[in-house]
Amino acid sequence: MIHDKKTMGGLFLPAQNIGLHYYTKYEARGKHMEFAIAIGTEPVTPWVAGTRFPPNVSEADIIGGIRGAPLELVKCETVDLAVPATSEIVIEGFIPPHERREEGPFGEYTGFMASDRALRPVYHVTAITYRNNPILPVTCMGVPVDVENVPGHPLLPFLSPEEKTKHLGAYALFDCTWPREWTQDVIPVKASFDNIWPKEVQEKVLRNWRAYGYKEDEH
Repeated sequence: MIHDKKTMGGLFLPAQNIGLHYYTKYEARGKHMEFAIAIGTEPVTPWVAGTRFPPNVSEADIIGGIRGAPLELVKCETVDLAVPATSEIVIEGFIPPHERREEGPFGEYTGFMASDRALRPVYHVTAITYRNNPILPVTCMGVPVDVENVPGHPLLPFLSPEEKTKHLGAYALFDCTWPREWTQDVIPVKASFDNIWPKEVQEKVLRNWRAYGYKEDEH
């Protein structure tokens, strides 16, 4: 989340590498933690970065093994870290210990808001570098797509007899109920376009839908 021109906020989960590094190695010792965010790398890098590997294993080595060639790294401008040379955009800086600002909430890939607005660590940006005409890859987090009239087969146990005969159906089954004992305030909020975006933003997007290059039936 962008706070202002030079600071950002983010979710640091203690079980993730960033949380382990920040909370146990830096904040516990009262030290700043340097960071470098590489945006728009070649495809193997984000895939490996989002996969759980032991903390003592070099992800750059794994990337090189998958690609069959070493991952070329370059040193950052203001921090003592290296990033993939293919990065489109790199954001660098430091995260001070014990500094917090409110961040979130954010619609996650699960299709629901991840958590309530809360105090999170703060990224202080010291440099932003980028290639000529950089490509900024984005993804719209929200309700998962469901995978309608997709090919199916009779072995899928949740298909109806008609679907099994016509070889149509779904590859996923969602239990759309919440436990009865949950109170309303703990039930996750659906992260959909019509549910979490302000009405004026929704109307602006729909009004300019064709100008963005989309067809009417794509929203």
